[in-house]
Amino acid sequence: MDQRKMGEFIAQLRKDKNYSQEQLAELIPISRQAISKWEVGKSVPDCTTLVRLSEIFDVNINEILAGERKTNKKDNFDEVTLDLYKDRNKKYKTIKILVISIVLIIVSFFVYYFVNTYNAIKIYTADVSTENVEIHNSIFITTGNQFYFRLGKLEKITDENITGINLYYVDKDNNKKTLYSCTECDSYDVILFDYDGYSAHFNYKDINYILKHMKLEITYENSEEIIDLELTRVFRNNKLVFGKYNKIVSNLSNKQLTFDDIDEIVKRIKEKFKNNEDSYVCKNDNFYIQYIDNNIVLEQTSADTIENMMLNLELLTFVYEKIYDNKTVEMFWYNIDKQKCIFNTCLNYEEKSKEFLEKLNMAINGK
Repeated sequence: MDQRKMGEFIAQLRKDKNYSQEQLAELIPISRQAISKWEVGKSVPDCTTLVRLSEIFDVNINEILAGERKTNKKDNFDEVTLDLYKDRNKKYKTIKILVISIVLIIVSFFVYYFVNTYNAIKIYTADVSTENVEIHNSIFITTGNQFYFRLGKLEKITDENITGINLYYVDKDNNKKTLYSCTECDSYDVILFDYDGYSAHFNYKDINYILKHMKLEITYENSEEIIDLELTRVFRNNKLVFGKYNKIVSNLSNKQLTFDDIDEIVKRIKEKFKNNEDSYVCKNDNFYIQYIDNNIVLEQTSADTIENMMLNLELLTFVYEKIYDNKTVEMFWYNIDKQKCIFNTCLNYEEKSKEFLEKLNMAINGK
């Protein structure tokens, strides 16, 4: 079947009847655009429309399909031809439905997988130090439907022996909910494992609340103390694309913060910097740092030069501006998450971002 030839034949039949495309469209009825597509060979009429065209132009369906006249009257081949045409269209529709069904199944699977796994894995850690005890490498991991908690290594500083521990949280009704408790334990390296729904230790619906209010009560021979386990999130799988990420780490000490430690950075800023109502500020002789509206801004001045550096925590974007003699001589924006320069060349990104982290760590650590 030659679609172009068929289209030209339909156009000729229409012109022979002195119909415009709009008039023929009203007779069928169908849109004028559909007729235009037939006549240029971009599409063909369906079965019902073929019958209607046959009636309007007084030609048989064979002639429309062939794109030329073969007889001046309809013949008894119309019904056979229409059946063949219907059968062909039916096969096409079956294939089309099958393809669409397969695509929908694949899309549904990926949507289901995405909904159930995106941002589901979170890792929290904590290190605690008091006058009597130190706790290192506490870790809590949630995968959405499973939980893993390890208290970590408990090191005694006091001369008193530990006689018992009680891990708990206080719920919203001010009731004490024990997660783990023991006296004269063989080991104080507590390990808890739980499932959503089983809830032997953790209730999934309240997990965020529990993490913020988890406490450890330690009993000694002649005293006791209660420690707030301030768990800080260090990882979550909220990236759609995982790739290589070049960490920028300062060598000032083993506990220097990087751009991976945003939550911890904000926490320490609020602890160490001066609170000025809507912002937190740190000043010294060499630089000035301000935390405001989810931005960390650093300004340092020397002679005729001013350097401004800003880290936007929401977009994870590093901005640098250098002003000399009251004129901007360098500026760039770099998206850390995407590892992409989004304004200018960012040739000095590695150097300036490292300098920014060094100054920030100095301010946080009080150096």
